[in-house]
Amino acid sequence: WKLEVFGIEQKTMASSKAPEISLLLGKQQWIIEEDHKKCSDLSVYSRILKLTGCTDAEFTCNDGQCIGMVDRCDQVVNCRDQSDEEDCKLLVLKEGYNKKVAPLEVDPKTGEFIRAQISVSMTLLNVLDISEQNHKITFKFGIMLEWFENRALFHNLK
Repeated sequence: WKLEVFGIEQKTMASSKAPEISLLLGKQQWIIEEDHKKCSDLSVYSRILKLTGCTDAEFTCNDGQCIGMVDRCDQVVNCRDQSDEEDCKLLVLKEGYNKKVAPLEVDPKTGEFIRAQISVSMTLLNVLDISEQNHKITFKFGIMLEWFENRALFHNLK
């Protein structure tokens, strides 16, 4: 497959060795030559591109097959090439994420840091021991902390 674009200043060419039966749909490797400097400083470079004929409500499998978006990351293989179950992380943490530090936000007006509002709740789970002689009661508690986490991204939520 060969694609040529003739511009005022240059001629950009792209080629792919994808099989003819693919009709270039799905994930294919392309060799790009004489591209605009804004795209690459190299005269020849390679890119993986995924072309699709699917609708916005469909997921494009790597081989070009279309499946419903609801079938993506549902732990059931729907694509012939199984690509609908690849990269199905639900939680992606930003680089430098430290779970021991509560999130901070920046006030857009003042530029000052604002601490996260943390909601604390405590549940009595069990009375472990009662000692009348020692005047002592031992409890088991569950503590839950909740806050808005602005340092995490959620993907593939249904």
